Amino acid sequence: MSNRYLKKSDSFIRAVDCSEKDFIDPNTGSEISSVDGSDKHKNIKKLNLERSEIQEFDSFSMDQQTLNHTYSPVRNSIDSGHISSHSRSMLNDFTHDAVPLSVFYKKHLTIDKTQNNTRPTLEQLHKGVGLENAKKRHWDPTKQEELEVLLKNDSRSATKLGWIRGVLIPTLLNIWGVILFLRIPWIVGQAGIAHATAIVLLATFVTTLTTLSMSAICTNGEVLGGGAYYMISRSLGPEFGGSIGVIFSIANAVAVAFYLVGFAETIQSIMERYDVLIIDRKNDIRIVGLIALILCFIITMFGLDWVIHTQVVLMVLIILAILNVIVGSFYSSVTETRENVLAKGITGLKFETFKENLKPGYRDKQDFFKIFSIFFPAVTGIMAGANLSGDLKDPSHSVPIGTLLAILITSFSYLVLVWFVGASALRDPIGNKFTESFNETNINITLPKYGLVNDFQITEKISFWGPLILAGIIAATLSSGLAALVSAPKVFQAVCRDKIFPFIEIFGKGYGRNGEPRYGYILAFGIAVGFIAIGEINSIAPVNSNFFLMAFALVNYSVFQSSLAKSPGWRPSFKYYNLWVSLFAFLMCITIMFLINWWAALVTILFVGLLYKFVDIRKPNINWGTSRSAHTYVKAVRLARRLETFDEHVKNFRVQVLCLTGQPSLRPSLVHFVSHITNHFGLMICGEVRIASTLSLPKSNQVAWLNNNKIKAFHQIVQNESFGGGARCLLQAVGLGKLKPNTLIMGYMHCWQKVDVHRVNEYFQIIDDALELNYGIGIVRFNSPNDTNGLIAENEQNEVVAANEKNEVVSIKEKNGAIAKKDINGLLKPNETINVPDILFKNSFEFLNEEKRKLQSPTSISGVVTNLFSPKSKGTIDVWWLYDDGGLTILVPHILSLHSKWKGCKLRIFTPASEVTIEANQIKMATLLKKFRIDFSSVVEFQGINKYPKEKNINEFKKLRNGQHLPADGNLDVKTLRQIRIGELLHEHSSEAKLIVLTLPIPKRSFVTPLMYMSWLEVLTANLPPTLLIRGNQTSVLTVYS
Repeated sequence: MSNRYLKKSDSFIRAVDCSEKDFIDPNTGSEISSVDGSDKHKNIKKLNLERSEIQEFDSFSMDQQTLNHTYSPVRNSIDSGHISSHSRSMLNDFTHDAVPLSVFYKKHLTIDKTQNNTRPTLEQLHKGVGLENAKKRHWDPTKQEELEVLLKNDSRSATKLGWIRGVLIPTLLNIWGVILFLRIPWIVGQAGIAHATAIVLLATFVTTLTTLSMSAICTNGEVLGGGAYYMISRSLGPEFGGSIGVIFSIANAVAVAFYLVGFAETIQSIMERYDVLIIDRKNDIRIVGLIALILCFIITMFGLDWVIHTQVVLMVLIILAILNVIVGSFYSSVTETRENVLAKGITGLKFETFKENLKPGYRDKQDFFKIFSIFFPAVTGIMAGANLSGDLKDPSHSVPIGTLLAILITSFSYLVLVWFVGASALRDPIGNKFTESFNETNINITLPKYGLVNDFQITEKISFWGPLILAGIIAATLSSGLAALVSAPKVFQAVCRDKIFPFIEIFGKGYGRNGEPRYGYILAFGIAVGFIAIGEINSIAPVNSNFFLMAFALVNYSVFQSSLAKSPGWRPSFKYYNLWVSLFAFLMCITIMFLINWWAALVTILFVGLLYKFVDIRKPNINWGTSRSAHTYVKAVRLARRLETFDEHVKNFRVQVLCLTGQPSLRPSLVHFVSHITNHFGLMICGEVRIASTLSLPKSNQVAWLNNNKIKAFHQIVQNESFGGGARCLLQAVGLGKLKPNTLIMGYMHCWQKVDVHRVNEYFQIIDDALELNYGIGIVRFNSPNDTNGLIAENEQNEVVAANEKNEVVSIKEKNGAIAKKDINGLLKPNETINVPDILFKNSFEFLNEEKRKLQSPTSISGVVTNLFSPKSKGTIDVWWLYDDGGLTILVPHILSLHSKWKGCKLRIFTPASEVTIEANQIKMATLLKKFRIDFSSVVEFQGINKYPKEKNINEFKKLRNGQHLPADGNLDVKTLRQIRIGELLHEHSSEAKLIVLTLPIPKRSFVTPLMYMSWLEVLTANLPPTLLIRGNQTSVLTVYS
């Protein structure tokens, strides 16, 4: 037998074999023999290297220099005496990194966050920031047990149950309920042994398939409190989960009444034997049921321990009662004579009786599925264990094994009772005739008091000892009622704690060491009282069946959708499930619901739908990583790939926009305006360039702001050393496949006359790059606050001064040109204002310095009204389609006119007048627009496009930017003069328009300088209503063909 010893080779420690008794000193190489047993084991533990390290170094060939370089810190620490002589053969046992532990993969809100219970962040490990005072961890996970101990101590006060007491017994008792003794004989009498067997097997088939699905969900991670609700909600999301949680809670509360009414029927039959009557039969059942409910309520208020102890006793009584019926079918009752038993239709176990009862004998308009609806509540108890998942030691193990075993046991017991009862009693009694005088006439009538169909208490007469059956009936009904009364509040408590629905948080509050939902018990008590008032098992059963079948259906659908999504997070340890089997089970449950009662099924589905829609509209702030989101991802990727296989066609053209907005919440007008173009159906990407010399993870994203303002867009952040470089990255890389922008829209550069020429060149270069990449171009200019109904007119990053990093936001105040600071709750802080910048409408691409960027709020800007561009009066959208760019100049205003915010505005198309024929161009334009199927109010011909501009305007043009844009000789070319003239025409014809859409002039390379081009844009847009300069990429986006 050999052990390991450590031998030092240079700086590298390697493990080799040695004798059991001796150690080798790694520094001197001498043998160490004087070590006692206990110390020897301690030293072995200290000297052993991690096996992973040994394997790692054994798998690589490392030269002397590499080894010395790798382990120089260890050598230095040893030489400097930082490591004791006894442990100099070891590497440092401690590290800032974390070895894998389950504590890092759980949410533990009760553990103090200052403790060493979280793994370091990537930034901490990569940059070494924030680890100076952090406690190091040991390489050996067993020495980090304090983390696990914290978790155990956090929950050790609660009673945790194993699979027998926590799942098997509650499930057995729930399934062995009121149907077991009170309705099995009646079901056999109506449906016959063959159909009754089919009913039991069908119910077993449904519950077994559902249990397989439930087991898959339970073993795909830890299941907390809430049972079916927890499983469905974490798989399908809060919409389905919340609706089913409510329905399942109601179903369990109704089940309480169902079971206790059965208990009351038994007590009332005993009272009837002794001629005891409180009021009448129906009211006596209601009174007894209410008393039983109060008794169960008191037991539950004492806590889960009392419920479990009570259930064990009740289960023993039920098992003895079942055996009593089986024995009684062989041997007649000890309390009655053979003749009396035969007169009541009880023949004992006979093949002739079995044969006679084999076929169905439906009466009173009953059929197979009506009888099934009466029996099915018996098997709905399969989720009794799952409902207590929060009280189980290991729900992932306990729920599958306990539930499947309970189904096997109970199904066998139901089949045995069906066969033995069907072979031991007739549908109708043999004797017991009496004579009654009626209208002075003697009439012989057979009293329908006995037999399988007429006597709900016939199992007592079949049994060997009747009182034991009564005890079993009482035990079965009370135990099931007790289990349902515990389950309903537990499920509803989980719903309330998740805050899916408003105003019900009080029912989620827990009391005692087990967190008992006492208010939930009171609510379940109230619901049960209402259904106990019905007083009829056969009336309550179909309602209960529908609710439970709906819950079962969604459990199966959850597994189907999770499996179909193929999410890497879907890894159940329970392997005996199949997505198509789960889908089949889902469809089966829905089908059975309609076969039982079609209108009740519709009402149930409608109720689920209303709750689903309520949660969907409310949109609670919940993220559970549902299979719906996983399936949406898979579907999106699949459709994106499929889109790549289709050739582009002009009829399918959509305006897909890359909008250079910066932080969207700081440019709401530009963002809203572009969203009106995409109109929720086209692609819109808000591009933001952040100036940075080194890359870092962006700390803010405006997705929440976009969602809150109902803008269907994406937010893409790019970091670059220059704005132009970042914009170039966006133009080239943003998008996926054919889901990528084809049009660039950005704000107008207001400060181009004041900033450095490099900034203007950069702005101009973005336009040039977009044209080079075959983009359409749009430039939006808002000249005054009135352009956006008095709101923020220009969409600048620095047009709103945001508060500091304490989650404060700001809002625009009209008085005194100040911004009043508001805290996150919207409460004004008195006497605190921030001055508005002198120039509110600055360059939309002005780079923020570091100080201003630190002041930016990562959240939305409070007070910015999102209902922009909502015209209060009718107006016009003036379209100056001067150059054929493929049709984008006319398509965009047409799309805008369809949006609800612009429906009050009519399209007015401007076209140059013909110098040859009157109204020739007007007729041609109108004809062309009709071929394009574009609605317009009028086509306006304007005169003088070739007229020389006014001298005054030419002089004003030359004064722009102090004349830096002018050529050396100071003369203006024809194209420049035409831009000035078009600007005059715009002021003449469209100064009252709501929006002007104008074809953007193209800057020719090596002909137009950046400053000259910006001068063109200035004269085309200055002192005008909101103006959109737009240019297509000379590819047709409209067609006259269908």
